[in-house]
Amino acid sequence: MMNNRKYFMIKKLISLWDEYEEESGNENLQEFADWLIRKNRTVKSAGYAPDLYARPGLPEYRKFAGNLDLKRRFLDIISRLSRFHEFYTRKFLAALPLNSRLEYLFLYAIDVMGPAKKTEIIHLHLVEFTTGVDIIKRLTKQGLISELHNPADKRTKLLTLTDKGKRILNQAHRKVSDEVTMVLSCIDENKWKKALPVLEDMHDFHHDVYIRHGEKNDAELLNLVASLKYLYK
Repeated sequence: MMNNRKYFMIKKLISLWDEYEEESGNENLQEFADWLIRKNRTVKSAGYAPDLYARPGLPEYRKFAGNLDLKRRFLDIISRLSRFHEFYTRKFLAALPLNSRLEYLFLYAIDVMGPAKKTEIIHLHLVEFTTGVDIIKRLTKQGLISELHNPADKRTKLLTLTDKGKRILNQAHRKVSDEVTMVLSCIDENKWKKALPVLEDMHDFHHDVYIRHGEKNDAELLNLVASLKYLYK
């Protein structure tokens, strides 16, 4: 049986061949070898790991993931990708008065939805109420959003972007667009597009459960999902 290292190397070689073919428009094996040598030299001169296939930290994760069944590995990978996305987004937004991807998303949602209630924005992003309130307070303190009286209900207020908030959001859009392009550049576009419908189906199913039945305990959730899952297959 092929071990994980050999399997990874073969996949990496195929990926590099695709990159070479797209860059050069050729399909010559000798030219590919020369291209690969030049690429490796470029990586070394830039101060990166001299081995194109070096993957720091992965042996430990492979050992950990190897003890998970496929279902848990699938969900763990999704969770880890989300953390990478958050990590990169913080880097790209570092020059702006935004501390996290969630703060950017709050601004974005207020812009898209128009004047909106606090609860609407908080529930949209599936965060705890206290966490959402803290984010709104920070964005307000930064002068990026303000509160308006709700003409339909004088007891409540609506959130809206300030002029400064609109400027910052426009700058953040460009930075986040660069980050998204960078994150997805490591995989062929057709591959992640094929995975998207599966993830959307899972999201839509569990979004309904989360919103409508979030107060249920684990036993009740098991019974509920068992009865609903056949509607989504």
